[in-house]
Amino acid sequence: MSRSSSLGDRLYRGESGVDFVGRRRTWFIISGVLILISLGALGIRGLNLGIEFQGGAVFSVPNATCSVVDAREVASAATGAEAIVTETGAGIVRVQTPPVEPAQSQEIARLLGEACGVPATDVSVQVVGPTWGAEITAKGIQALI
Repeated sequence: MSRSSSLGDRLYRGESGVDFVGRRRTWFIISGVLILISLGALGIRGLNLGIEFQGGAVFSVPNATCSVVDAREVASAATGAEAIVTETGAGIVRVQTPPVEPAQSQEIARLLGEACGVPATDVSVQVVGPTWGAEITAKGIQALI
């Protein structure tokens, strides 16, 4: 038998043990260090908040013939900010932009439709406000208190 299985056998039979309680100070120190590392990482890097918390517009282009790079260039040029573009398995290109005015969102939908070979009326536009995220955050803090 290997050494690790015999240790496992002894632990199972109760012939050997690990003194977790006697070494609680060691475990508290290890836990504290891990918590400090986690808090430091949060402080340095911050959170990557989604569109629900930041607000913005989401454009869905069905049956798109354009690439993700083309859609990103069109959206970034129209908004002046970096757009997040993903392609779903159903052939839908999803474009996230920072908050835009309603007239600007219709123009972006038209430009995306032209670039992707889809009528502008087929491009769906959803505008998400940051208030939803603020409400959820406030309710989460209330629940903790």
